[in-house]
Amino acid sequence: MTEKSFHPENIHKRIAYVDMKEIKEDGSEYPPDESHARATTRTPECNQVVRYNRSIYSRVPEHDCVINDLVVFDYPGKNLTYTPFIPESEKNNDHYFPFTYPGIIRYGIWFEETETGPFISMRAVYFTSRWNVQHVLNIMKAQIEVLQKWGKREDEGGYDKRVYHDIIIPQTMYYNKYHELKAKYRFWTKQWDEKTDPSKYVFEETGIAAFLICLFDLESERTQDHRKPTFVDMGCGNGFLTYILTSEGYKGKGVDVAERSIWKEYQKFGVEPQLQVEAVNPDQLEFPDTDWILGNHADELTPWIPIIAAKSNANYFVLPCCMFDFEKKWQGRKLPGRGRYDVYLEYIQHIGATCGYQVEIECLRIPSTKNYAHIGRTRTKDRDASLMDIKAMLEKAGYQGTFVPRKTDREMHLIRRQKEETKKAKKPPKERDPVIEAKIREAREKKRKAKEDLEASKIRGKESKEEVVPS
Repeated sequence: MTEKSFHPENIHKRIAYVDMKEIKEDGSEYPPDESHARATTRTPECNQVVRYNRSIYSRVPEHDCVINDLVVFDYPGKNLTYTPFIPESEKNNDHYFPFTYPGIIRYGIWFEETETGPFISMRAVYFTSRWNVQHVLNIMKAQIEVLQKWGKREDEGGYDKRVYHDIIIPQTMYYNKYHELKAKYRFWTKQWDEKTDPSKYVFEETGIAAFLICLFDLESERTQDHRKPTFVDMGCGNGFLTYILTSEGYKGKGVDVAERSIWKEYQKFGVEPQLQVEAVNPDQLEFPDTDWILGNHADELTPWIPIIAAKSNANYFVLPCCMFDFEKKWQGRKLPGRGRYDVYLEYIQHIGATCGYQVEIECLRIPSTKNYAHIGRTRTKDRDASLMDIKAMLEKAGYQGTFVPRKTDREMHLIRRQKEETKKAKKPPKERDPVIEAKIREAREKKRKAKEDLEASKIRGKESKEEVVPS
């Protein structure tokens, strides 16, 4: 492995998530929420030795195993030690440890006050010489660099986290479901016949499906309704999200203005999701027997998802992407210190609140920059009050009831082609000045004659070299 492989960013990107639970004095564990709360309220002046059971999960579980270790925070001694739990059967296995964990018996971090200032050191207890010492040193060096970066941030006022994940769905729950679905549906990266990049879209849709299934499960526990919910995926596009949810036993359908070539491929693998072509009129649309209205990058239907859900007495999930208003492109602008997309997200949140929902926002762990999902599952007012507010909102927005579905890719291609042909037909033939034409012909003739003279001189030079002169 190269030095570049051990850059801190490369190591941390390989870690999916870390599960830490504080250990009580009797050896049992605190629940995750209580453990996290205790850790965040504990100060450096704490005079305790605190122990945690930690599990590190990799983004590539097919290559890296889950590693468990004991983490001990010795506040009085100002040190932190890590001791991995190694099964007896793996103690002689050189390749047991994952890429992100040093292959050692124990290692730790010590903080010391010296005459020259604060000093941090890392110490390790190796197994035997058979272990790759350089591998261990590289990982520990990466950790030192991260600690140094965190220390600088603290000196500058502390670390200001920009994005908060796992607000609605616990991280462990999401990643367990995601890895399960990823292993099951990753073969589609080889079967994909759409123009879109399969390495992005297959895993993006898989991540969204994992989030939704976890959300459905949590909502079932909250409402004590343990049947699998139904759904309608508005603007389903390639239909892969509908395909996964159908494969996992959820009943629902996907709706889009145009059929995709990939739709026919799904039935070859034992599942035929209900995908239908329909140019819908959203202000007349409702699904009274549906539990969830989904809008995954639904483009012009994005602002209508909360409205359709309110009319249907359903929950909703919307993942905004392209910025549309009720009947045209959204005309809002960015504000000082905020981007245009950020302002649009606030606008979609306002629509959800007007429709009578307590809007929850979650930044999804998917390979997309447009990853802020809005969820409406708690009503703040009844359906009749919501319909009155929706009507007032549409009137204030100037909606004239003239919603026009976006054109399909094929329709857009034909329009562009017609425009090009019309432009060529209208373009008059260019007339050239006779004097300019004569000069062009004269220049071409000179160029042709110069080329012939050059070729003739080359031939004469070659013949003179080949001529034999008698002695």
